[in-house]
Amino acid sequence: MSIQLNPLIVRELRGGLRSGRRVVLLSCCLVIIGVFFLGVYAATSATLVSGSSGGSYAVGSAFFPMVVGVELFFVCVMTPAQTAGAIVNERERQTYDVLLATPLTPRQIVLGKLVSSLAYMVLVLVAAVPIESLAFLMGGVDPAELVLASLLLLGTLLFFGSLGLWASATFRGSRAATAVAYALCGLLTIGLPVLALFVAPLIGSIALSYPTLTDQPPPWLVYTGEMLAATNPWLTAALTEAQLRGGYPLFWMHQTLGKTNVDLPGVWLVFLALYAAGSAACLHAAAGAVRRRRVGT
Repeated sequence: MSIQLNPLIVRELRGGLRSGRRVVLLSCCLVIIGVFFLGVYAATSATLVSGSSGGSYAVGSAFFPMVVGVELFFVCVMTPAQTAGAIVNERERQTYDVLLATPLTPRQIVLGKLVSSLAYMVLVLVAAVPIESLAFLMGGVDPAELVLASLLLLGTLLFFGSLGLWASATFRGSRAATAVAYALCGLLTIGLPVLALFVAPLIGSIALSYPTLTDQPPPWLVYTGEMLAATNPWLTAALTEAQLRGGYPLFWMHQTLGKTNVDLPGVWLVFLALYAAGSAACLHAAAGAVRRRRVGT
């Protein structure tokens, strides 16, 4: 029994990955990551001792979080642009009705556009693996750290790509779809931390007025705080790194906050669950928009 690949994926990959502009962009990404590695190596070279493994350990432990942060930046900045025009460009090229007339279902159209649009970003992440492996070979990087970093990057890639695809299927212009996709992604990456800075004085005054909130916070408040933190990929990556470096259990950990004892799942687990649910919701909404267009509503 032969497995037939979605023809939309084949068409998009044949035309998209051959672009010279994408090759140049991929090369620039790898050069930037390589420059970061050389910068970290130069900054820590003063601590290196000939024949000592402690120096290389310091380089690896310092370089790996930095390269993951650079890759996360690329994912947050480039992914919405890859998917925000996937469907709306078909409408602007007057080929959308032709696509809807094919035997492909709305779900196949949406998944085909998603896979073909994210294939380039996956290629960027895979191409950076050899540079990441330098930190792993130097030491200071646990295999679990490498796996979790990959999961966080892929989870962010999938959700931001699905969000951009939903905007592409919902709005009629590529500028509007791109603007909405970047606005929503920016809200999750930058907006919520900025909002937290403005709300922090209010939270501090409430804590002073109600000292029991800090001495014995209710468990639901702790869980809510972790869920809000898990909506931000940068904060999730930082907390996961602190969890690994602090020697806490990977999946489930016991925390004592004042007089409150709670058992919390790893923040990366909450992050993956939230972003997986968000991706499914966005793809379902995008398929619904394509279906309404097909039936003419």
